[in-house]
Amino acid sequence: MHQNIASFLDKKELLELTLSELSENNEIPDIICLSETFVQKHNESNIHLRGYRLGAAFCRSKQKRGGVCILHNNYITTKELPFLKDLATEKHFEICGLEIIEYRIILVCIYRTPESNINIFFDKLQVLLDKLRTFKKQIILTGDWNIDTLKQSKVSQELSDILLAYDLDLHIKTPTRQKSCIDHFASNIKEAIGSTKAVCLSDHNTAQFLSVPVKFRKLNPKYWFETRRDYSVDNINKFKSTLADYPWENILGSGDIDCDFSAFHKELILLYSLCFPEYNIRVINQTKKTEWLTKGLKKSCQTKRKLRLSYYKKNTYSNKIKYRKYSKILRKCIQLSQRITNQKYLNNARNKCLAAWKIINNKNELQDKRHNIEHLKIQDRKITNPTEIANVLNNHFVDSPNVSYSHQPYLNKLKLINRIPRSIFLRPVDEEEIKNIIKCLNKTNSTGYDAISTKIIKTCANELAPLLVYFINGSFLEGQFPSSLKISVVKPLFKRGERHDLGNYRPIALIPILSKIFEKAMYSRLSSFLTRNDIISDEQFGFRKGRSTTLACYSLIKNISILMDRKVPVSTILFDMSKAFDFVNHKTLLEKLELYGVRGLAHDWFQSYLSERTQFVEISKLNDRLKKVIHRSENRKNTTGVPQGSILGPLLFIIYINDLPKCTQYPITLFADDISVTIHKKPDKNYNNEINSEIDKIGNWLKQNNLIVNTKKTNFIQFFNKNAKPQQLSVHHQNDAIAETASTTFLGIVMDSGLTWHHHIDMICQKMNRFVYALYRLSQLANQNTALMAYHGYVGSLLRYGLIMWGNSTTINRVFILQKKCIRSICGVGQLESCRPLFKQMNILALPSLYIFETLLFAKQNFNLFTKKRDDCNFNTRYPHKLTIPSASTTCFSKNSYSMCVRLFNLLPDWIQTLPLVVFKRIVFRILAKNCFYNVDEFMQFCRNGGLKKYII
Repeated sequence: MHQNIASFLDKKELLELTLSELSENNEIPDIICLSETFVQKHNESNIHLRGYRLGAAFCRSKQKRGGVCILHNNYITTKELPFLKDLATEKHFEICGLEIIEYRIILVCIYRTPESNINIFFDKLQVLLDKLRTFKKQIILTGDWNIDTLKQSKVSQELSDILLAYDLDLHIKTPTRQKSCIDHFASNIKEAIGSTKAVCLSDHNTAQFLSVPVKFRKLNPKYWFETRRDYSVDNINKFKSTLADYPWENILGSGDIDCDFSAFHKELILLYSLCFPEYNIRVINQTKKTEWLTKGLKKSCQTKRKLRLSYYKKNTYSNKIKYRKYSKILRKCIQLSQRITNQKYLNNARNKCLAAWKIINNKNELQDKRHNIEHLKIQDRKITNPTEIANVLNNHFVDSPNVSYSHQPYLNKLKLINRIPRSIFLRPVDEEEIKNIIKCLNKTNSTGYDAISTKIIKTCANELAPLLVYFINGSFLEGQFPSSLKISVVKPLFKRGERHDLGNYRPIALIPILSKIFEKAMYSRLSSFLTRNDIISDEQFGFRKGRSTTLACYSLIKNISILMDRKVPVSTILFDMSKAFDFVNHKTLLEKLELYGVRGLAHDWFQSYLSERTQFVEISKLNDRLKKVIHRSENRKNTTGVPQGSILGPLLFIIYINDLPKCTQYPITLFADDISVTIHKKPDKNYNNEINSEIDKIGNWLKQNNLIVNTKKTNFIQFFNKNAKPQQLSVHHQNDAIAETASTTFLGIVMDSGLTWHHHIDMICQKMNRFVYALYRLSQLANQNTALMAYHGYVGSLLRYGLIMWGNSTTINRVFILQKKCIRSICGVGQLESCRPLFKQMNILALPSLYIFETLLFAKQNFNLFTKKRDDCNFNTRYPHKLTIPSASTTCFSKNSYSMCVRLFNLLPDWIQTLPLVVFKRIVFRILAKNCFYNVDEFMQFCRNGGLKKYII
C-alpha cells in the first residue's frame, strides 16, 4: 500500500482506523509506503505502527515537510538499501528502499515536490534503475512523483519511456488526487495488479495498492503452543512443605561435597518438576486488540470520509465547514478514547514506568515468538536443520576464543605483579547471609538448564537457606565448586547485518540460579579482601563500588585539560579489545590470583570453579503441529574466558588486567575492558615514536595475556587549543595503522579535539529531538504525571549523565532550548510561554541549575580529589574548608569540570559544605529549584549578594 499521508504524526490514529477496516475485509497490506511524512531527520523513531516495523526512511534535515518511509509487518525479513542515501536529494528526489529477502523483491519509495526540477528527478531515476538492474531481482517503485499520467504531456511521456526502457509497467490507471494520477506503482512483475481505494487520509483521497503473487507467502500462524509450568499458590505451598519435610539427611554425608550437592540438585529438580508440572498453553498470535478503536469511532471515520468526498465533488463553503468541524470533533473523540484506555492501562500496571514506555512506543502487540534463525551459511553450505544450527553456533562460540597468542615465557606475564604477603580467609556463611543473598537476587524470568526459577527460590528462601549453608561451607572447606552448577545454557542473540552470517550472533549465557548464590557468597569475601589490601589499581573504575563512569571520564578529561593548559601536545589512544571477557586465560588468571593472596583452599575453589565448565546452545522453532520445540546442541567444554552471566566474572576480569597500568608510564584509565591512554610530548623524545612505543608496550602486554587488540576499532585523538595546530602523526600497531579521529566516544561521552563538547551536544540534541513529540503524545494520550515520569526516566537521565564535563560548553543553550520544549510538551503550552514558572511548578531543575547541582554534588561526593586551602598552607587560614582554585592559562582549563567544581563549591557557606551528603543534596536541590537559575553567572551573583543568607532566614 502507498499513501501520501501529509503528516504521519497527525494522521497516525486515522491510519490505524483505516488499517483496522482493511483488516476486517482481509485487505490488510504486508507493506506500507508513506510519502510526505513531515518527520524531521533523527526523529525516525517516532514512525511506528501497531503490528509494523520501520524498514527504511528518508527525512529532511534542512527543510520542513516532505520525507518518505516504508513499514513492513513483523514477519517479513527485509534489508535496507544503504546506497540510496547517496541518491537522495531534498525536494527533487526523496528516496528510501529495502529488499524483501524471502521474495527477492526490491521495493523503493520516492517523493518529488511539484515545484522541483523534473530533469534532476529523471536523471536520478535512470541512475537508480541502472543500479537496480544489476541486482537481477524483481523491482517495485512507488511514491508520489507529482507526474500526472492521465494527462498527455512531455513529462508523462518521458516517464513512460524511461520505465519502458527498463521493462517496468505503471499499474495505477485511475485518479489518486482529485482527477489526477500522481501517485504511482511501477514494477517489472507482469502478474502484479494495481488498485486504489478511497480512504481520504489527506488531499490524496485514495490509497494505492499493488497485489504481487509469490510462490509461497509467509503466513503468520494464528496461534502456537508453548510449554509452561504451573506456578499456582497451591503448588508453591506444596513445594515449600515438601522441601521442609524431605529427609535430606538420607542423601547427604558421603564425605564429598560435590557428590552430596549433585544428589541434592537432582532431587531438587525432581521435586520441582513434580510440584510444578508442565502444561501446554495456546498463544494467540495476533496484534492485541486496540481498545480505543471502538465501533463508534470506525463509523465516525467512515462519515468523515464521506464528508471529504462530497467536499471534493462539490467544493462549496458549507461542505468545507461541515468537513472541518467534523474532523476536529473526531480528533478530540479519538484523543479522549485513547486517554481513557491508556489511563485504565496505567492504573492496572504494576510497573508504571514500563507501561508509559509501551504507550509511547505503541508496543502492546505480542512479539514474534518464533526463533529468527531460519538458516546459516557456512562457506557455501546452507544449514537449515535446527539441531545442526545449534551445534554450529556452539562450536563457533567455544572455539573462537581458544587461541593463545602468547609466545613468551609464561612467567614474563607476571613480572609486573608484586606478591601480596597476606592470604584470604574464607569465613563460613550463616543462614541470615544466605537469606539476604537470595533476597537481593535480580527478578528475572530466565532460568538455567535446570529450569529452576528465581521467583521460586526467593519464595522458598527459609526452607533452602539451611541446606545452602551446609553446601557452601562444605564447598569452601574442600575448595571445590559443584560440578552440576558448571553447565551454561547459551541463547544466540542476533546483533546486526545478515541473519545467516555466523559472526552476527553473540552468546547470552544463562547459569543456574543456585550457582549465583554460591558466587555471591564468594564475591563478598574476595571483594572485601581486595579492598582491605588495596589490591585493585586506582586506574580501574569498572565494577567497583563508588567508582562510576562519570568519575572515569572526569579522571581522563582532567589529565587531558591539564596538559592542554600547559600547551603541551597531547593524544589519547582508545583501545578496543575483541571479546575480552571470553579470551581470559585460566592458567594466567589462577597465577595472578595466587600472587594477589588467593591461596590454599580459596585458590583450589577458583581452580575448580573455572575448570571443566561446559555449555550448550539452545534455540526454539515451531514444528509442523505449531508446537514450540527446543533444540539443543551437544555439550562442549569451555576452557577460556570468565563465565558469562556470572557474578564473579566481572571481578575476575578486573583482577586479570589489574597489572596493565604498570606497563606504561603515562596516565591510563580503565573501565573493565575499555582502555584509554593519554600520552603527551616530552622535550627530549620524538612524539610520534613515543606514541608508537607505548602502543606496542600495551599491545605486547595484551598479547602475552591472550587478549587481542582490534586495530580496526582502536583509534586515537589529538587534543589542542583553539590557535594550535595538530601534530603530523603516523600511528600503528604491528603494521596495522591506527586511525586518527576528530572526535571519539569514551563511556558514552563524545570528546572532540578542543574539548568544546560540540559533538556530544549534537548527540544529546539528536536524542532529545525525537523525544519532544513522544512527551507531547504521552501527555495527550495519558496524563501529565505519566509524561513527567517518562521525562525523568529518559530526558532527565540523559541530561545528568556526564553533565559536569559538558555542561559549561558554549553551545549548551541548544540543549536548554530542547529541555524547554520538553517541558512545554508536558504542560501543553505554546512555544512562547515562559518556562521558568513551569520548572518551579513541576519541581524540575532548568539545565543550568541542573549543571550547578551535579557539579556541587560531585565535589561533595569526591572531596578527596580536590586540594584544600588548609593543605596548601602551613598556618591557619580564615576559610579552611574552602578549596584551592587552580591557576589556568587557557579558557578551556578555567571552565573545565575541576575548576568549576572548586569555584561553585567555594560559593557555598561552611554550614552547607559540611552537611551530611543526603542533607546536602536535599538543601542544594531546594535552593536551585526555588530560584530556577538560567545561567551559572546568575547563581554566582546570587551567592555573592548574600542570597543564601536570605534563604537561611
